[in-house]
Amino acid sequence: MGSETYLFGALTLDPVVGQLRRGQQPIHIEPRAFALLCYLVRHRDRVVSKQELLDVVWNGESVSEAALTTRMRSVRLAIGDTGGQQQFIRTVHRRGYQFVAPTTIGPTGPTGPTGPITAPAPVTPATADADAESHDLLRFCRTPDGSQIAWATTGTGPPLVKTANWTSRLDLERTTSLFLHWFEGLTRGRQLIRYDERGSGFSDLSCEFTLDEWIADLVSRVVSGFVV
Repeated sequence: MGSETYLFGALTLDPVVGQLRRGQQPIHIEPRAFALLCYLVRHRDRVVSKQELLDVVWNGESVSEAALTTRMRSVRLAIGDTGGQQQFIRTVHRRGYQFVAPTTIGPTGPTGPTGPITAPAPVTPATADADAESHDLLRFCRTPDGSQIAWATTGTGPPLVKTANWTSRLDLERTTSLFLHWFEGLTRGRQLIRYDERGSGFSDLSCEFTLDEWIADLVSRVVSGFVV
């Protein structure tokens, strides 16, 4: 089992290489979410309880179900699933989750199940948009104090950073009528950089932070780290 890849939809999950691909194009997914997806796919014959996922994926760390919910959102975003459609992962109320998409097993290594795999090109906002028009390229970074911040880019051109606002959701902004008009305007001829602030969206859900920390997220990580 450790030397197999899993094909579902247009995606390939390669646990040995540590990669999720659409065709031959790698899809960014943060490590904890990747481990969560691998475990669900490997145990797709049954419903996996939330407690089992917390025990295995977090390796005994003391975390709440909110951490699992956040990582599950990251998994769904990476594979093109939603909590409403549940094409790949089904939520079983009060029990857990089950991977339900038809899955084919193939060999891993330099030659994949669909033929030779060449070295992938770097993942960029442009290639991400070409791969999946329904969502942006979502990434994660660590702040100096260890908090995880989710951020996304859309479009090409000079970078424009949008300051985070409370209760944001990176995957919903471009499809919500409230934000759509300015979203289209800000991405015209620019690369729009957005992020979920602490306690909101896909970022760490701890809601206790200071103004200095909020400013540091913008300056030291969002501006300095993203605009390169």
